[in-house]
Amino acid sequence: MSFANLPLEVHCHIISYLLCNRDVAALSIQCRALHSTCDMAARKKYHQIDISGGEDGIDQAFNFLMEILKQPQLALYVRHLKYRTPTSRSSGYKDAAPMRELSSDEMGLIKKAVKIGGFEGPQQDQIVNMLMQRMDNALRSYGGYLERERTQMFITQALAAIIIAVSPNIVSMVTTNPRSYYSGIELPLDQILLRANKSPGSTPYLCNLRSVYMISETSSTWEDGRFYITMDLQGFIRLFDRLPSIESVSTDVMEESDLPADTLEKSSSDISKLSICHSSVSSAYLARVIWSCKTLKELRYSIGGRSTNDGGHPIVNAKALIKAMCYYKRTLETIEIDAENDIHDLDRDDPEEVERAFDDYGSPFENGIGEHNRAFMEEIWENSGSLKDFESLKRLSLGVKFLAYFAKGVSAPSGEMRKRAIVADCLPNTLEYLCVRGYEKGANEEDDEQMDALMTFYKSGQSSLKELLGIEETVPHASYVDDPDGNGHLLWPFDEDSGTEDEETSDEE
Repeated sequence: MSFANLPLEVHCHIISYLLCNRDVAALSIQCRALHSTCDMAARKKYHQIDISGGEDGIDQAFNFLMEILKQPQLALYVRHLKYRTPTSRSSGYKDAAPMRELSSDEMGLIKKAVKIGGFEGPQQDQIVNMLMQRMDNALRSYGGYLERERTQMFITQALAAIIIAVSPNIVSMVTTNPRSYYSGIELPLDQILLRANKSPGSTPYLCNLRSVYMISETSSTWEDGRFYITMDLQGFIRLFDRLPSIESVSTDVMEESDLPADTLEKSSSDISKLSICHSSVSSAYLARVIWSCKTLKELRYSIGGRSTNDGGHPIVNAKALIKAMCYYKRTLETIEIDAENDIHDLDRDDPEEVERAFDDYGSPFENGIGEHNRAFMEEIWENSGSLKDFESLKRLSLGVKFLAYFAKGVSAPSGEMRKRAIVADCLPNTLEYLCVRGYEKGANEEDDEQMDALMTFYKSGQSSLKELLGIEETVPHASYVDDPDGNGHLLWPFDEDSGTEDEETSDEE
């Protein structure tokens, strides 16, 4: 019997396992019966749900929720969730009179959905009360902006949490950090994420979530797009890092917080793809995020795109980054690090001076590092390896001096240090793409020798390289925007589609 002739219930069951709408769309054009079953128009409508503050955004999200609760099949079409409301500094939620008029049946659906999310008893009542609120026009006055932010945060968090609870096929999320600034304050979205991550696979939601993008945003009222945003990325990661299907976490324009935060432990995370771009974090911070991964396939880090709040820059130690990456010599397929403008010690001519500098700062030997961080850095400092050892690497993008240092490699404290290596001789056999940043022909004799040898090797056809950039035409380093008012064109613009997987949802036959 052909697939088209199978019973309708079999078609529906098989289609329910297709998380990619492109696959469903391809199936829908096989015949009219399948096109009707696939219901591409509804899939397109519910493919992505955006939750934002303000009357219109909240009402639209609430309407989506009610439509889903009345027709549960629609929940299966939700693939992407975008949550844009920053977490405000609130002391807690206070119940208010309901502002929505629902029938008893509709209220029953709401309460059932809240219970699916794991909220029971007083918590269930409180979440229901949040969902019954709207943004009151009376809160538009200037003096009420804090109350407005607090109200929209609780409403949108409740909406996001319950939409997640009833939508089992969400594969990607774009969200601000939903965690409270104050201990003891329980926020709905934070709670449902923690609950799912604590017992992976035991909840009916978030089992298919693959990628998460953290929007670096802390205040909807006083946000300044010229500067990096202080964020607790490690705490954010702990909301997702054990989910059954999780693969990637990414963010932009963040800087690390000075406040005490959750610290990630070694091999505690199932995240295998990390992207922290246009940001300002130290190599020690980045190394801890790296080592938390059980397996790491992709690593992207870049500076630039914003100005630092205090004019200072964090310590970026190339040796520390390489040692952290050495845990994943067999698995890393992509390494893209654009931070050489922050690694000034690579400019030293004497290799021994370079090593001494890397051992002085951003290392376990740094003064005042703190015992907890020292123990962590001492462990990764035992690692050794070089570019050639990364046996799965396919894509590499580094500054010209970082590349040469990586080719030379790092040794364990008791090991012997190589003073120099020829980059062309150290490329992994698997490497297909190489971008060299910051190279300017004629500016440095040693760089010229390295790049000439690399280009000769590339043109010989003896390597697996399919693309080599940055030698014949300079690919510039990323750099901080020191004067954001005078150089506004250098500021990185947030992309509304960041972190959202692009899928075709056409309903054409």
